[in-house]
Amino acid sequence: GLRTWWRAAMNSDAKGDRKPVVAFHASVASAVVVSTPLVLGFASLLQRSERIKEVGLRDAVLIIGAAGALIVLLLVSAILRPIFERACEKLDGSWGLPRPRSQLLRYVLFVALPVGLLLIPMFAEFGVKLGILSAPFALLLFFTAEGLLWQLTQAFSRKWLEPGGRPRAFVVRAWAGLLVVAAGISIALFELWPGASAAIAAGRVTSSVAVRLQRITDVDRDGVSSLFGGGDCAAFDASRSPTRSEIPNNGIDENCDGFDATNAQVLPELAPYYGELPEAGKKRFNVLLLVVDSLRPDHLSAYTYNKKTSPYMKELARDAWLFTRAFAQSSTTGLSMPSMLSGRRPSAIQWKGGYPETLESERMLPALLRQQGYDTTLAINRYVVRHLKGLQRDFQHVVTVPEGADWKSGEYIISNVVSAVEDAKRSGRPFFITAHFDDVHHPYRAHLGRSVQNFPSSQRDISAYDRCIAHFDNMLRFLTSYLKQAGAWDDTIVILTADHGEEFEEHGGTIHSRTCYVESVHVPLIVRIPGFEPQRISRRVALTDLAPTLIEAMSLPRDRFPVDGQSLFVPALAPGMAPVDRPIFCSVFQLLSGRKNFFTRSVRTDKHVLIYESLSDRVELYDAVTDPGESKDIASSNPEAVEELRQLLGASATGNLWEARRFQ
Repeated sequence: GLRTWWRAAMNSDAKGDRKPVVAFHASVASAVVVSTPLVLGFASLLQRSERIKEVGLRDAVLIIGAAGALIVLLLVSAILRPIFERACEKLDGSWGLPRPRSQLLRYVLFVALPVGLLLIPMFAEFGVKLGILSAPFALLLFFTAEGLLWQLTQAFSRKWLEPGGRPRAFVVRAWAGLLVVAAGISIALFELWPGASAAIAAGRVTSSVAVRLQRITDVDRDGVSSLFGGGDCAAFDASRSPTRSEIPNNGIDENCDGFDATNAQVLPELAPYYGELPEAGKKRFNVLLLVVDSLRPDHLSAYTYNKKTSPYMKELARDAWLFTRAFAQSSTTGLSMPSMLSGRRPSAIQWKGGYPETLESERMLPALLRQQGYDTTLAINRYVVRHLKGLQRDFQHVVTVPEGADWKSGEYIISNVVSAVEDAKRSGRPFFITAHFDDVHHPYRAHLGRSVQNFPSSQRDISAYDRCIAHFDNMLRFLTSYLKQAGAWDDTIVILTADHGEEFEEHGGTIHSRTCYVESVHVPLIVRIPGFEPQRISRRVALTDLAPTLIEAMSLPRDRFPVDGQSLFVPALAPGMAPVDRPIFCSVFQLLSGRKNFFTRSVRTDKHVLIYESLSDRVELYDAVTDPGESKDIASSNPEAVEELRQLLGASATGNLWEARRFQ
């Protein structure tokens, strides 16, 4: 029976019948070797089959492909089996099958190799997402490596063992001493080895363990350690750490950025308002702010994309201002949305700790408009309801979607917007509605079950992403049609933008919330203000410009509402007033506990882009003119530009963003 066959195949007795053992292992080996290219081929077929629009035909092709692969597997395995039998026969004679006679080989094959094949690729690919599992996985890898070293010791150093097989005392002491010395050297030299700090900051080692070690080694209790990528430049001086503000010209580097601030270290002046807007252009407009999470402009046919993903967005842009170089102030919603609604960069805002929430003292547009008699509504999914509490604080109405609708909730958001418009009409008050759409957000599944055109791509995620954009574009068509039919179109400012971009491995990463590279912060910006001629504007602008734009368009009170941005009326109506060399900032840090620990900031000018990772002290510089994709780091050859831009970064940090990044 089957049990008898299995026992014969797994027989370890070298004097017994070895033919069943050799035959079984030869069959397995040939099947593994043959199936590897077949699996890769079928994966390629699966990806290419997405180009077949007819679902039934695509399924038939996949079924035929799978059946063909199975037939090939059986035939080729049978042909190659004699070759593998000869190889397995030699292995059995030399080492022994199925379990090698050598203890070292058994440990390598059955412990070290499986653990390594399982965990090492997981750390390389998913280390950022392992969270609290990273610590036990790391311990398992550590003890596996220690066991391998011990097996090597036993195999090649028998003289180190006593007759009973126990290790001699000096060997135990040597191993213990070696571990202690190695740990001490690692800690002492950690900050002298930039790659180690970068590895911690990038999450390539156990981030949760690193965070705990940082807390333990925070000697001066200023919240930052000088070890394990913490970034504290003065371990015993609580007045100096990355959390502190600089005092100019005192010869002391308070904020650990590498130099003392000077009086010249100030941001260029930026006129926040146009100031000459005709009275006819000012009125109590309604405002509809549409924020599409993760939407990139280079995937929109309204911009430069060669695929027709957004025809209705393009139609909207024909009657609006379209900004080709608009940048978000963060690559994560938690920082970008408050920045957008306050008109202030994240590094200038006062935050509460934990998942970022602005202090009540921070002024937001919804509160200002509410005081002016506006009906204010925020339409969001349940994820935003749970995590962005501060964003909801100043709205009169917060409407959300049913459970389970996140990442495909556009229809519900549209319905909530329509209801809010109708409610405002009945009340006789103007409305301010902010609608945050998640349909283009990872995992890019909003298009599923919808009649949406397919956009083939060599990357499956990009194809799905483009289809999600097309799905949102269809909903935008309905919304604009409704506003026209409801009689609100001529009295409503419509703004369409994104809170950040999206990564598709341009710099090795995916999704968002991790970097300040161009793909993460370059966003679409379409602004329609009734009464103003449409135009395409190439001046660099920021999402902090939206607040002063609305304040100016609706003649809202400007006192006690400080902004870092500049009204979009300036580049639209008086481009000469918009400074060409205006610095635009980005900040992003670790938001979810257990993920990789990092704190990245950037500044963009007309000539350069500087990206600074604080925890690893890594600086990158890119030529904004000749290298718009930010692929060639020129920091080492341009120290003057690096120093100038780092001074701008230092001058921009007037809030408490560093403290807010710590989990509480």
